[in-house]
Amino acid sequence: MNTLTIKVLAKQLNAPIVSAGKDIIQQLPENSVIIQGSANDPDGTIQSTQWTQIAGPLVTLQTPNSLALQIQSLQDGQYEFQLSVTDNDGQMSSDSMKLSVLQANNIPIQMLE
Repeated sequence: MNTLTIKVLAKQLNAPIVSAGKDIIQQLPENSVIIQGSANDPDGTIQSTQWTQIAGPLVTLQTPNSLALQIQSLQDGQYEFQLSVTDNDGQMSSDSMKLSVLQANNIPIQMLE
């Protein structure tokens, strides 16, 4: 009598790789920005993306479910945003970035005579 052994291996699940992008310094009067994040999943596909604001003066996130986050009506201050992604296996990863918005440079121009 021959014996057959079957070994079932569980699939190794890898979390997605996510980047919220580099930190940004911006000066008013430019009061809008697009923050470009990126994500990939080495063993599947990205199913959802979500940006959240975790610090700074409250702003409206124009495109919170896109890798490219659009923000308008920025004020001077320090902001922090987090990008979270979920893959088709339910694995989640997050990364954050900082946005510094500086006051406008209002140095008076001296008239020469």
